[in-house]
Amino acid sequence: MLPNKTFSYTPVYGLKPDVTSLDDDLRNQRAAKYDSSKILEIKTWITNLLQNDPILSNYNLDHDLIDLLRDGIILCSLINTITRNTNKNEIKIKFRKSNMPFIQMENIDFFLKSCKKIGVPQDELFSTVDLFEKKDPAQIYTTLISLSRYSNKLNPSITIIGPKLAEKRIPPSIPKKPKYLKNINNSNSWSTFEYGYMNGANQNTESILLGGDRNIIRGNNKKN
Repeated sequence: MLPNKTFSYTPVYGLKPDVTSLDDDLRNQRAAKYDSSKILEIKTWITNLLQNDPILSNYNLDHDLIDLLRDGIILCSLINTITRNTNKNEIKIKFRKSNMPFIQMENIDFFLKSCKKIGVPQDELFSTVDLFEKKDPAQIYTTLISLSRYSNKLNPSITIIGPKLAEKRIPPSIPKKPKYLKNINNSNSWSTFEYGYMNGANQNTESILLGGDRNIIRGNNKKN
């Protein structure tokens, strides 16, 4: 008989699995693109735009950028400053200052909706929880950089973070088709003769004889 032994297992808590999720990998990949100098450039861009806004006096600018933006007040003020005296002047956010989480998240949501109206693509916008719960700081930086590009398009006096937004290229005009290449009915469709159409060629029209009597002199069917 085997000796009666008892085994005990002590679970280990606080250790992450070796395999990470795809979301974690993408988040880490985005975060690797932003070092401290890039984050400082984004913060400087915000403070320069809001330098005449008294709202900045309520914040310690030495704090982390994500902490400064978390209540949504600076973000909403940023939109109001960007759209002032432009054709997007109707985009004015009436934000509320509060310590209540749902009010702060509402301010962030107002900012994101306004970014879409300015032109920031959906795939370059962060979600509300990315900022409020600090889930994806890199995506927040991506949104602000994209906002700087579309803000410059709206108001050229606003500086850009990083490269300028590429301008849409206008395709070259196509020359009109010559009259001799058009169909008889003067439609704008292409002439079928350009593509090798032979007006319905067949055995009869091309004098091709298959399976008949061999006649060396074609067309000579008269009897002597």
